[in-house]
Amino acid sequence: MSKKLIILLVALLLMLFGCTAEQSNQDPWSMDMVTSMGGSQEDLTVQELEYQIDISYIGSNNVEIVDIEPLISKEPAVRARITEESQQVVEKESTNMSVEGKLIISTGELTKKQIEEIGPFITGVTISWQENGQIHETTKSLQ
Repeated sequence: MSKKLIILLVALLLMLFGCTAEQSNQDPWSMDMVTSMGGSQEDLTVQELEYQIDISYIGSNNVEIVDIEPLISKEPAVRARITEESQQVVEKESTNMSVEGKLIISTGELTKKQIEEIGPFITGVTISWQENGQIHETTKSLQ
């Protein structure tokens, strides 16, 4: 009977420590991004890519999100087509921030398939936050 009890205790301890180790490696940032692309009503040779990015800090430290910046692709084929960028904060709390933005993309006579083949326009997000009086930064890739 005592061997069964010891084996049960060891199994419970392994499960407890295994769960604890996995939780400590959890990413403290939760990110949600929605994008849409459509033609401009003023100019048929451009497309408007609109996005909303929501970031939440779900870690245990006391932090304040300072800024969110989308990472625009560095591919020359993408960069050459972006003619305008704009962004605004729509909601900000200490551990949550939402931004909306728009990219104006010169597409000329390209088909929808050709536009999609250019590649992703937004490849990630840079998050800046303050913790213990110091500014920190991390980058989250979307790929």
